[in-house]
Amino acid sequence: MSGCQDVAQTIALQAIGFIVQHEAMLNQFLSQTGLSLSDLKVALEKTETLAAVLDWLLQADQGLLAFCEECDVTTDLVWRARNQLPGSPVQHYQSI
Repeated sequence: MSGCQDVAQTIALQAIGFIVQHEAMLNQFLSQTGLSLSDLKVALEKTETLAAVLDWLLQADQGLLAFCEECDVTTDLVWRARNQLPGSPVQHYQSI
């Protein structure tokens, strides 16, 4: 695994940590993904799940901004992290 993928996975794990800390956001995430909390815990070992977490967060404007502020990251860094994980819609990866 590359260093960029490690950073991307770390950002995705920070994102799920952020989501879990906010009950309304967690309920919305679970509802929209169809996952249970126990399913989510198991699925986090898969990079595809981490990618899906970032996909979901990137669609939630207020949640994305709150995450970036709380975790001191930029929205651009979240986008670049997403592009390092499986299923990226971007063909050319930028380093993070």
